Amino acid sequence: MPAGRLADCYGRKQVFMAGIALITSGVSLEVMAPNGAIYILGRALHGTGNAAVLPAGIAILLAVVPSRRRSTALGGYYCMVGVIVLIVELLKFPLDPFEWSLGSSSDWAWALTVYLVIGIATLFVVGTKLVEFRDECSKRHLDVTGMILAAGAVGSFLFVVTRTQVWGWVDWRVVAFLAMGPLLTLLLVYHSVRGNFSMLTVKEAMNRNVLFANCAAVAFTLGTALLSYGLSSFIVDVGSIMVQAEHISSLMVGAIAGLLLLPLWVGRLADRRGPKQYIIVAGACLLASSLWLGQIGSEWSTSGWIEDYVALNPLAWFGALIVFAVGATIGEVSVAGAVVRSFAPQNLGLGLAYHQTFVVLGSAFVSIATLMLWERTGLRLANQQPWLFGVAAVAGAIVMVLALGIDTRPRNSELGSNSVGVEASKAG
Repeated sequence: MPAGRLADCYGRKQVFMAGIALITSGVSLEVMAPNGAIYILGRALHGTGNAAVLPAGIAILLAVVPSRRRSTALGGYYCMVGVIVLIVELLKFPLDPFEWSLGSSSDWAWALTVYLVIGIATLFVVGTKLVEFRDECSKRHLDVTGMILAAGAVGSFLFVVTRTQVWGWVDWRVVAFLAMGPLLTLLLVYHSVRGNFSMLTVKEAMNRNVLFANCAAVAFTLGTALLSYGLSSFIVDVGSIMVQAEHISSLMVGAIAGLLLLPLWVGRLADRRGPKQYIIVAGACLLASSLWLGQIGSEWSTSGWIEDYVALNPLAWFGALIVFAVGATIGEVSVAGAVVRSFAPQNLGLGLAYHQTFVVLGSAFVSIATLMLWERTGLRLANQQPWLFGVAAVAGAIVMVLALGIDTRPRNSELGSNSVGVEASKAG
């Protein structure tokens, strides 16, 4: 969220380029790190760059399209992401991820060289070709206090996730950080209500569409992550054949998004009819694939060998993966489209960062559940497949319920712009 605010206030192109530079330098430190401290520094720079690139980059894209075409623009973005996923998975497909590592120093040097070339080329193209679009609200107050409160509220919660195995769940530090998150959130709300130049206005943050869509994003991320954990449990138990099956599921997501252009069509339809029904479809796909994979897991537990089940029932197995891939593709576009539809043009970077924060929180909930229910109790993921897929199915149902609260009617600003266009055409 601080990166999104910086992008909106001081230029999205500059923040985007800074993020690419941080990612490139961070990866360089990771590869060449002589010790753990330098490696951690590289990871920190890498993560900071990612946090800057995502809201600034997509905000640049959305700033050049009308507000009524934002979901279509998001769909085009996810199509390109799908192509990249497809290419990467095609390169990884013949390899076993458990053995897929760069062994010699020359291999690492080759990988670093490729990464640096991509990073430098990206910086050159962005710096020379990309035009910065500024509005009358640029160079606004930065609201450092709000940035600190927002980062602290989310960071304190995520910090607990990374330290519970070291400190323990009943340690006073864990309790303190868990209590700090809600406290800083309340302070952020109070600051936003009372401040004249607050980072995030309550009107936009508590907008009906934004609130329901972001809550749906938490549930949707939780469900898809649990499904991924379920697939991982297959991998842990049966080895390389299911590693290939997970690669195939990633290939399906990339092919559906990149080659079939499904995100573009969903975004276009969401702009015309509203994102509500497509979020419901995504939740239904998540619910169906969870129950479907749960049934496969139960039949595997009775037969003992999922390789035999996949060999005898390939359509059932890959059918579940296709439903999951379709739901994941539709959900990303429709949920994000419902959020950005309600943010003012000068706050697009912050709105996207706000949405991404909810997505990260959904992933963190899954991490906490995994730590508490499985690793802390010594149970294997494979033995918890009914819970994994069952909770994922509940998450899909929650997504569908939350989507019902989203208002799909055109906003007043959109109606006004359309009526102005009609009157202008009549006058002509």
